[in-house]
Amino acid sequence: MKIVILDGYTTNPGDQSWKALEKYGELVVYDRTSAEQVVERCLDCQVVLTNK
Repeated sequence: MKIVILDGYTTNPGDQSWKALEKYGELVVYDRTSAEQVVERCLDCQVVLTNK
């Protein structure tokens, strides 16, 4: 399962680990995602997390 976090910096600016989510599948974390990048980054994902 592919998990994508679109706005990782606002959720976790580096003071916590993403390991809890990594155990569920392939994790990709983007610090920031513009509106134009959302579709491209989510195409083959099963889980998408954002802070918008």
